[in-house]
Amino acid sequence: MIGEHDSRYGASTQNAIAGRPVFDRVSELLVVHFGLTGKPISFSTRLDEDLVLDSLDLVDFGMVLRDQFQVDLSAEMLRLPYTVGDLARLVAAALADQGEKGSE
Repeated sequence: MIGEHDSRYGASTQNAIAGRPVFDRVSELLVVHFGLTGKPISFSTRLDEDLVLDSLDLVDFGMVLRDQFQVDLSAEMLRLPYTVGDLARLVAAALADQGEKGSE
């Protein structure tokens, strides 16, 4: 739920959406969820080659993103991102789409 604190990820979702760029939050979640401490993460970091994540990892991470950002990302959508930047843009687009639907 938006605004709830999830101690596993260390910050409230409300702060993640309102006060921090989506890329920073997605990067932080990747580090925590997959234990990627010490691996540099940038917009161009490749999910498959640099972080060694496969399609099942991305589906699993999609559930983390759903819980943290309150967006629905289908398994089909999660096949598309190639880099961390792509993944962050996918989340940002889902948030924007959700905002547009909410204002109708």
